[in-house]
Amino acid sequence: GLALRGDVVADQDGSFTSGLLGFPANPGQKIYSLTLTGNYLPHPKVKIQPEIRYESTDLAGGFDGADDRLIVGLGLAYLF
Repeated sequence: GLALRGDVVADQDGSFTSGLLGFPANPGQKIYSLTLTGNYLPHPKVKIQPEIRYESTDLAGGFDGADDRLIVGLGLAYLF
């Protein structure tokens, strides 16, 4: 199966993102993201979850000098 999720973080005064988790000190920003996740069960006890995430910020250079970024990930779980 596939799942699609969209998120918006509106940090108007920078109290949640300024200087935290790699963000530069800032007066506030909005972060928008769109994530596509797959769920694949090749075995009843194994789940594989590939993921593609696009993020954008209105803070100039907010992501290590870029205004947007693409993240690709893979999750693997053994189900008890």
